[in-house]
Amino acid sequence: MKIAVLGATGQTGQYLVNQALQQGHTVTAIVRNPGKLTVQHDKLKVNNVMSCLSTNCMSFYISSVMYAAVMFFYRGFMKCDPYPGPEIAYTIILLFSLFCQVVEGNIFSEDSLKLHFQGQDAVISCLGFPASFLSGVTGYTLSMRAAVNAMREAKVNRIITMTSWYTDPNSGTQSSYLIRFLLLPMIRSVLSNMFEMEHFLKKTQDVNWTVVRPPGLKNLPATGKEFLTHEGYFVPDSNGLPIGSAVGRGDVARFMLFLLNTDVWFNKAVAITTKNE
Repeated sequence: MKIAVLGATGQTGQYLVNQALQQGHTVTAIVRNPGKLTVQHDKLKVNNVMSCLSTNCMSFYISSVMYAAVMFFYRGFMKCDPYPGPEIAYTIILLFSLFCQVVEGNIFSEDSLKLHFQGQDAVISCLGFPASFLSGVTGYTLSMRAAVNAMREAKVNRIITMTSWYTDPNSGTQSSYLIRFLLLPMIRSVLSNMFEMEHFLKKTQDVNWTVVRPPGLKNLPATGKEFLTHEGYFVPDSNGLPIGSAVGRGDVARFMLFLLNTDVWFNKAVAITTKNE
């Protein structure tokens, strides 16, 4: 199958590209920095695009530094994503771009994306955008609108994307105190825009879409663990409480690729986690 991957150089995207190639798919990785994609394969094509939103860099800088601090705390205490390097690097980049005013990116342009979607069987998006406390987050909705419109132009009918548990603001009442009262408020701008993107897709009738909602993400490769799924905003146990709080990025990629071969989750959002042995 021919797959166009958005966010291919991100942490989850890297797992997905590698697994897709191992499974024999032909991958077009749509990236802003080809050098970050270390894998080389005769079935891998790398297309270079810009992917920055137009934004006020000062507010973006402040909110992103705060986000990085929260992620350090969350990873240290919740044992998710134990490698803080990306947040450190991201903060340094923002320091250098402090005086930048406006940047524009083609990843939010359907005219740009449709060129990369030509001849593809499916699009998979692993795009992620940092929390913003001052200006809000719009990357999920803007990129998805552009992607869906580009798919229509390129006559591609299948898209798989990822958001998170607890995108609905009322869905986290059964989560742990740390998640409910610290993490969720700090990343609410991200979750809110994910929620808006999900609603946009629910109103899209001419594209077969699936939203994958994982919990917290660990930098771990794929396992052979059984997936637990639920058509809701988290995966509950028999008492309605969330099962676990984190899953490996490799397993998220594994589930997203599994969706290429089934129509069970067409036009649905599915919360996932893995079953503990």
